[in-house]
Amino acid sequence: MPRLSDLSRPDTVPSKLTSTQTNLVKFAKLNSYQELACLVKPTKPYGIGLTSTFKLSRCNFDSQIEKIFIRFCKYSSQLTEQTDCLPKSFVLTINNCSYTVKNKYTLTPYDITPRVIADVYSASNDSSEQTRDFYYGVYYARKIDHRILIENIKQKGPKAISITMEMIKKKLQNDEDIIADNFVKASLLCPLSTLRIKIPARSIKCEHINCFDLESFIKINDITPRWRCPICKIYVDCDEIIIDGFLMKILSESPSDATESHVFCDETYKIYKDGQYDQNLIELIR
Repeated sequence: MPRLSDLSRPDTVPSKLTSTQTNLVKFAKLNSYQELACLVKPTKPYGIGLTSTFKLSRCNFDSQIEKIFIRFCKYSSQLTEQTDCLPKSFVLTINNCSYTVKNKYTLTPYDITPRVIADVYSASNDSSEQTRDFYYGVYYARKIDHRILIENIKQKGPKAISITMEMIKKKLQNDEDIIADNFVKASLLCPLSTLRIKIPARSIKCEHINCFDLESFIKINDITPRWRCPICKIYVDCDEIIIDGFLMKILSESPSDATESHVFCDETYKIYKDGQYDQNLIELIR
C-alpha cells in the first residue's frame, strides 16, 4: 500500500508573471490528491496572453496517478480557502498548442495532464470578460490510494452516540412532520450502492441522520477531486467525514435483512424490513 511519505516533489522553475500575485488566495484541499508542488502561484489574469513557464525534470512521471491541475476561483475575502470555479469558457495554449475549454462542470479543477507532453511546459491564458474576475493557479498532485483515505477515517473511530441523539432530539423538536410521528427514520441501506451499510458515515456539516457507506462513498468518488454528499448534495471534505456511532450500534445489533430503523428520543428504536415492522425482527431498547 502506498504511503504519503513516499511522495516526492519535482524540480520547478519559478514562473515569471506579468500580472499581480496575491498570497491571499488559497485553494481548498483536494480530497483524493496530495499536492506536491505549486507550479504557478494563484494569479489574476489581467493581461492578454499571460504566460507561465516551468520545468518538470522527473523522467518517470506517471500520468495515471500524477496530475497537473489548473485551478480557477472567484476570490472571496470571507473564505479562508477558495472553492474551485471554472470560467464557462477560456483559451489555453500549452506547448504552442491552443485550445478552447468550454466548461460544463464549474466546481472542479481542470486536468491538463494529457496536454503536458514535453519536459518544458508553458501555458498562456487568454483573458476575457469571463475570466477577469478569476484567479488561477497550476498544481502538481499525486493520487492518494482510496484505502489510505478509508483507513484514516476509520482510525478516528466512531462519534459518540450522544452526538447523534442530540441531532435526533433537535429534529423531534423542530420538524413538524417528525414531531407528529415522534420518531426519526434512519435507513440501514447506502443511497449509493443500495446495499446494507457496513460503516455509516456522513459529513459533520450534514444536518440529516441518514448515512452513506464509507467504503462505497470513497470508492465511487475515488477519481473525483471534489465530493458531494449523496443525500443533501453539499460538498464534503474528507477530513470532515465522521462515522456515526449510534447507527453503527443499530447495524451491529439488528438482523442482516433489516432495512430501516425508527429512533425515538429516549434512544429506543424499532427495526423494519422493507418499510414493514415485523414482530419477528428485534425491537431493541437501550
